[in-house]
Amino acid sequence: MHIITIEEIENMLKRLHPKLDLSTIIRIEDEDLVKVLKHYWFLQHCEREIQAHFSFTYEEILYSQYYWFVQFKHYYNSKSGYDGGMEDQSGLLIRKICNEFGEAVDWKLLEDIDNHRWEIW
Repeated sequence: MHIITIEEIENMLKRLHPKLDLSTIIRIEDEDLVKVLKHYWFLQHCEREIQAHFSFTYEEILYSQYYWFVQFKHYYNSKSGYDGGMEDQSGLLIRKICNEFGEAVDWKLLEDIDNHRWEIW
């Protein structure tokens, strides 16, 4: 499975110029943390645009959403402490993947992402 990388996301951001307002989500002072959140937010809110203009599959986009959210969650928890809402959001993303792919869900990949065994940045 291909997880969409920072370079690929930044290329898409440059080409699509989406209007992403992160201020309604959470207030964060750490620029690196904001960058990771922006990657997740872009993948989540621009699924159709990504599919229309780039060669990424819907499956790659969904697993990449999960990857970037988990990276954000781990980084946020290490900086600010545990936040149960982040776990709830992770669960919602897994549920979305399960609804889309049913028995074809790659549970090993999800576990590897959760356990930091799938690092691309």
